Amino acid sequence: MSKPNEQVFTGTSNNGNLQEALDAAVSHVGHGQAWRLASIDGLVGGFAGNDVNVRIFAVAGAPAADAAARPGGEPGEAPTTQQGVVEVIANPISFCQDGAEYELVYTTPEGEQRLRLRAASGRAGSVLKRYAGTGQEVSVTGPVSHVECTVMDVEEAHAVGATAGSPHG
Repeated sequence: MSKPNEQVFTGTSNNGNLQEALDAAVSHVGHGQAWRLASIDGLVGGFAGNDVNVRIFAVAGAPAADAAARPGGEPGEAPTTQQGVVEVIANPISFCQDGAEYELVYTTPEGEQRLRLRAASGRAGSVLKRYAGTGQEVSVTGPVSHVECTVMDVEEAHAVGATAGSPHG
């Protein structure tokens, strides 16, 4: 039933601990390679009564944008920093449904990449709003998640290369 580049990773916990079963499954996922989560299924309390079995369906060879945005290849991402130009997402209705309002456009050796941005309220959100569509380079920091789409929860944002001596308002 799996697709050509889909891989299945399993994990089991004998004491009913779902996190332990997930950790066991995730530990087998391709290290140093791009992948994205396709689905997870599991069974709690199977034949032995207190065991937890989990299967993770991962698709190997995720797009280059995922690889560029993901630090180190560990699920449960640590905050990462990316620099580029912020644009407002023109059509917020998409299959992603991730609450992102902005995109960070940046260039890699593979070409132009776009990272969806979801801003926390406060300074990060106001920086994105202020610089969206201006062409000013912005540096954003936050954890990147890959569910339906690759999206960053922006925790910090600031303009890059602002003119020295300009008034700070």
